[in-house]
Amino acid sequence: MQGFVNALNKDHAMNEQQLAVRKSILEDFIFPSEYNLLFINAGSETSLKIKSPVDYVIVHNNDYDTQVQVRGRVNSDLSKLYLPLLGTTDLTVPEEYLNKPLFTEEKAELCAILNRTNPYNRRFGWTTIKSMLIDCDYTISEGRKNNRRYAIISPPQ
Repeated sequence: MQGFVNALNKDHAMNEQQLAVRKSILEDFIFPSEYNLLFINAGSETSLKIKSPVDYVIVHNNDYDTQVQVRGRVNSDLSKLYLPLLGTTDLTVPEEYLNKPLFTEEKAELCAILNRTNPYNRRFGWTTIKSMLIDCDYTISEGRKNNRRYAIISPPQ
């Protein structure tokens, strides 16, 4: 897929096909079906609205507000939303939380112990911590016991 370049960029002018795609997105809110990936830079993160299906969105920005804005540009469900890693390579789960069922209370305790926060200093909850642990090569298996959900964290191999 050819990348979109600012229509006013004199060094890398857009060709007719790129201009047609740009027009379709800006005026009709339609992402052409021959494309399945949408890159949005800072110049477009709040000015686009995509009403047609998009398979993938990549947000190459660590700013939480930017990630929300870019995701909000697409009205359909996504197969994939790619975000940068949150600097998770140094997470270490205390031994007492490994290889045993962790219910809601224990997950909340672990989130408090790991104390990872977003740019607004709000502590991440289990869903984000779980993703961070997976990024650090921990394995998470989940199940139910007595109608309560649990997760078991296994250390990296």
